[in-house]
Amino acid sequence: MQQVANDTSLALDKDWKTNTGLALGILNFRADELAKIEPSPGYEQMHSYMVELAKETHLFTDSYARGIDHLDSELITAANVHLSNMTAVMKNATLELDRLNSNP
Repeated sequence: MQQVANDTSLALDKDWKTNTGLALGILNFRADELAKIEPSPGYEQMHSYMVELAKETHLFTDSYARGIDHLDSELITAANVHLSNMTAVMKNATLELDRLNSNP
C-alpha cells in the first residue's frame, strides 16, 4: 500500500499488480491456515482472535485488490479500515498471549 501511495503510477503497472496480487493471495492462504488451527484448551480466546484476523485479512485483500483493479479510492479506503482492524485484532491477540504466558 505504501508503494502505490508513494507512486500512483504503479496502479497501472502490470508487473506490480501481478506481484501484489500474488502477495495478497499468499496472505489470504496463510490467514485460512491460521484460522484452521485447533486451539489447545485454554487458548480458545486466542483462536477467536486468529479467526477474526483471518476475516479482516480477507476483507482487506479483497477491497485492496478490487480498489487497485478498478482505481476505486473508496475500496482502497475500505482496505485501509480493514488493515487498521487487523492491527487492532493483533494487539488484542498479543495482550491475550501475554495474559496466557503470565498464568502458566
